Amino acid sequence: MPAPGFGAELMSSFYSIIYAGINPVAGDKLAVGLFMRGALRPHFAWSRNRVGVVRDLLGRDAHRMLVMNLKALARECTADAQLSTGLFSQIGSGELAGQLLQEPYFEYLSKYSRNLLTFGPVTRIDVEADDARFAALFKLLVDDQELGSSPSPSDIDEVREGLRTRTAQRLAWEVTLTQAQLPGLLMPSVTIGFHGRNDLDVIGEVVDFMRPNYHLENQLYELNDVQRAISERKRLGKAYVVGDEPQASTHPKQHATWKAFRAQSRYTVVPSQEVKEVEQYMEEHNVRPVELHV
Repeated sequence: MPAPGFGAELMSSFYSIIYAGINPVAGDKLAVGLFMRGALRPHFAWSRNRVGVVRDLLGRDAHRMLVMNLKALARECTADAQLSTGLFSQIGSGELAGQLLQEPYFEYLSKYSRNLLTFGPVTRIDVEADDARFAALFKLLVDDQELGSSPSPSDIDEVREGLRTRTAQRLAWEVTLTQAQLPGLLMPSVTIGFHGRNDLDVIGEVVDFMRPNYHLENQLYELNDVQRAISERKRLGKAYVVGDEPQASTHPKQHATWKAFRAQSRYTVVPSQEVKEVEQYMEEHNVRPVELHV
């Protein structure tokens, strides 16, 4: 049986703000994206800055799930086809064929979606949804520091997930280390991207150097804390930073951070297009996932 409201005639234009629930008990939420549709085509973008905040507040697993669903919606906007993964896979394709990305479906989502990703009320507008109006609305309602990103299949999140899948037998991912497990840490506990071991330790992060510098420095500070503590015990084999050089003209602080890590001999900075280098090292040196004991 179709979801309530389906079959209604599509209005000329409407938009819906997309939120991440950051405190379900209190009902707190953060605007992370915007969907807008007119007579011609859908428009969708999400803010890497805002999604980065979700990662810092809720952790990497929540961040990964949120990005997965945002990308699923981005693919649907591009392909105008039924989604096969993520949030939209919960409803049968037979019920919603030809109905996705239209006003009745977003009305349905705004009422019944209670997951990490939620949808604001449908707001109708009497003008056609074009690129200029969408960009202005995105800056007003979501993020005035970022024009919005419709992520490409080769962005850093895809690189991280691909490397994670291919090295699952070689590396432990999203590893939290405490001072009891690694004496010498400055912080009581830190989390790094991956950690493996043969005779020596292999550690690393997959880094989005386009993130706001505060979040970027916090992520790399934790990696550096682990690197320093392991080095003091003369156990460090390799420390990787996987990430691409940001533009110095548009992201000067992030570029300075990238350049500083490139200049340090104790780190190997690998562009995302050369991530096979990391995989080959794990294979050649028979690296295994680290097993931590208190």
